[in-house]
Amino acid sequence: MEFDVHGNPMEVDLKAPVFHGLIRGTLPWMLLDILQKEGPLHALGLVKAIQVRAHGLWKPSTGSVYPILHRFEKQGLALSEWQGTKAAPRRVYRLTEKGIDEVPKARHQLINEFRNAKLIIEMHIHALEAEAMDEGNSNDE
Repeated sequence: MEFDVHGNPMEVDLKAPVFHGLIRGTLPWMLLDILQKEGPLHALGLVKAIQVRAHGLWKPSTGSVYPILHRFEKQGLALSEWQGTKAAPRRVYRLTEKGIDEVPKARHQLINEFRNAKLIIEMHIHALEAEAMDEGNSNDE
């Protein structure tokens, strides 16, 4: 639950463009981290793990997960293999040594990106609040 500056509960619309872009941008790093911590998983298992981490607020589609997993394979960060039965085969992904080595770097990069995003958002908030105060003062005259 998010709260405003006065301590009142706020509704958070994660589909709003500003949140949607920020959250989707974290998807590759989340996938790396989950694969490292939880071991080999198929795409739907990764989606469910992200949904759990996001406390049910976000569930990426497998259509956004698969291209990232394929990119990981091309970069040598992950390998996949088919598992399951002929009737229900699943492609399971696991990190390579290179992928495991990449997780701390990716985590550090994500932290820096969030810090930078926070600074930019705070600058915008201050500018908007100043404009609102100026508008309020000019309406009082």
